[in-house]
Amino acid sequence: MPVKQSQSAVIILSHGSPKADSVISIMTGLCSRLKRYLAPGIEIRWAAMQFNHPTLAESASALYQEGVRNVVIMPYFLYSGQHVSHDIPMMIDDISKEYPDFKLKLAGTLDRAESLIELVAERLGAAVPELLPHFDESAKANRPEEIEALSMEIIEANLPELSFNRSEREVVKRLIHASGEIPLASKIQMTANAVDSGISAFRAGKGVFTDVRMVGVGINRANAEKLGVQVICALDEKDLADEASATNQTRSAVAIKRLADRIDGAIVAIGNAPTALYALLELVDAGQIRPALVIGMPVGFVQAKESKEALVKRNVPYITVRGTRGGSNLAAAAVNALMKLAIAE
Repeated sequence: MPVKQSQSAVIILSHGSPKADSVISIMTGLCSRLKRYLAPGIEIRWAAMQFNHPTLAESASALYQEGVRNVVIMPYFLYSGQHVSHDIPMMIDDISKEYPDFKLKLAGTLDRAESLIELVAERLGAAVPELLPHFDESAKANRPEEIEALSMEIIEANLPELSFNRSEREVVKRLIHASGEIPLASKIQMTANAVDSGISAFRAGKGVFTDVRMVGVGINRANAEKLGVQVICALDEKDLADEASATNQTRSAVAIKRLADRIDGAIVAIGNAPTALYALLELVDAGQIRPALVIGMPVGFVQAKESKEALVKRNVPYITVRGTRGGSNLAAAAVNALMKLAIAE
């Protein structure tokens, strides 16, 4: 089997128990639930310190044979006792001696996680409510990360059958999250290479060109900085109004044409102006440019649907929402999804 040097995996390591059926059920369920938080392509397995199989050595060996070379071992323990501080490091040393090119990293225990403290409080409150008069269970669900995680769980649970791979599903879920509508899934269309092309462009530091400022406002600038990606609004070009008036075009269309040499090989995210998308397609048809990806999501009842129908007929990587739906928030959501995937890889 060919070695995939970049492939990574996680092993959740529990203590183990003579009650094998219970352990297998709990750990299998835990791995399944954790997998949805992992980046695409990351494997997750479980192992037991004693009593059960697979052991840590067995799980590590199986992953090594599959071509994995980077593993994070997560000790499913409440605190750093003898097992975590002594036994597990010795096991890791033994595995490293057998597989010298295996990179094994030990994660921390669960003891100081705030969410675990909240869980203990929740369990106590459920048993005897008067014990915790100041515990506000709703506060846990008010944290942004908790809200987003819960939203993604709801979306995942309600997604219809889709022909998208895992990375593509992440983009679909972000678009649904931005729209608040599960049925949007049936209107999302993308080329088979769209997500991979977008990820590759971001990892190469290619810029994002938007038709309006609202798309740029919605793009996660912290992630853009991590990737070394510039976010450029076409409307920031100078003296667009005079040229648009003289040529009977919209400012967005004029701006896209002006930026042709910079757009080539980059990502274009259009969330408002159908005329900008038409102008982009003219450049593609003329052989002047080939964007790495077109996120075509103009919105409205005049030319929006038609411009997207024109997009899907072109031989260029694209992500779009068919029909009149679209908008700056959806275009930005697609960009953000791709950035997260690029960073995760």
